[in-house]
Amino acid sequence: MAWHGIFAPAKTPQAVVDKLHAEIVKALQNPDIKELLSKQAMQPVGNTPQEFGAFLAKDIAMWKDVATAANVSVE
Repeated sequence: MAWHGIFAPAKTPQAVVDKLHAEIVKALQNPDIKELLSKQAMQPVGNTPQEFGAFLAKDIAMWKDVATAANVSVE
């Protein structure tokens, strides 16, 4: 599984985040973009910034658990 997303600084105004989200969702609906991503084995989702944040938090927690179970540490 791979994920890709757009990140912005923590204090980015909500209006800017909303505008970026709307434009990205619009772009992901473009047939040419869909085809390009499909050829790269990507499946665009276009979820909300909140959904993406929740996905990242869950993913980070999972990999933290994996690293802990494997006794992996940062040197």
